[in-house]
Amino acid sequence: MALRGIPRLASLPTAIGNWAEQLDKAAPGVLPWLQDFFASVFREFKDLRSRVGALESVSVATTNTTTYTSTGAFTHTWSSTAVGAWVTLVAGGGGGVGQASGAGGGGGGGSGQIVGPVWFDRNSASTTSGSVGVGGTGAASPSATAGGNSTFGNLTAVGGKTTTVGTGGVGGAPTGITAPTGGSSGATGGNGSNCAAIGAWSTSGAAGGGGGTANAGGRGGVSPTGQPGGTGGTGNGTQGGGGGGGGGWDGPGGAGGNGAASFPNTPTAPTAKGAGGGGAGETSGGAGVGANGAPGIVVVQEVLE
Repeated sequence: MALRGIPRLASLPTAIGNWAEQLDKAAPGVLPWLQDFFASVFREFKDLRSRVGALESVSVATTNTTTYTSTGAFTHTWSSTAVGAWVTLVAGGGGGVGQASGAGGGGGGGSGQIVGPVWFDRNSASTTSGSVGVGGTGAASPSATAGGNSTFGNLTAVGGKTTTVGTGGVGGAPTGITAPTGGSSGATGGNGSNCAAIGAWSTSGAAGGGGGTANAGGRGGVSPTGQPGGTGGTGNGTQGGGGGGGGGWDGPGGAGGNGAASFPNTPTAPTAKGAGGGGAGETSGGAGVGANGAPGIVVVQEVLE
């Protein structure tokens, strides 16, 4: 029986010395073909070996990451072999607000804008200045404050906003970009989204939920990274719950305080970077006090030669 055109040998050779002679007699022309075949296999393995050697000689880029979490200014000192860095900036979240007795629950604060990761050229600099935005102060209306901006070189992430009423604070967004809208009475705040005018790597912060009037407060908006907004506080049929803060970079926004006939009605101050603080629940005993927003963060991942 032939296998792919090679006839089967009547008897296999038993001595190495006459193997080639027996094969050539049984199938003329096969021996040169086998020689060409194994020569081709040898060439392919030789080429493969050279390719593997080339891959082994390629240097893989390494990175050096520095994370800045302390609020205020900082100076980044570049590694000697760094060519640039992938930078992520998260601005501070806005503080929640509390309203006067009888005015309903306070609005939650909006979360800070998120920028990056975006490439930042070193351009032979030895240092680059930056700053981490503070979380906004939660307070009774009208004393709550917005979150602070985070910066690195010419990059800026804008802090989340606060409010003076029951409507939630808007999310942080740069000039010229419409920020997500804060929830009105008991409504959910707007979700964070891409800022198309800047690029897909930049997003606006999520808005805070609205305080309820005798009913529950609204949940804060979902952040661009998919983190949920803080839950709204419950209402008791007379006093409304506070709105939840906008979702942060790495966790949820602060929960709103519950409506109650008397204190405490404490809303939650979030720990997630850039999240908005919860709004205070309404009480009959006086103005509520909103929760602080969370501070931002700046992450610098250097690429080394």
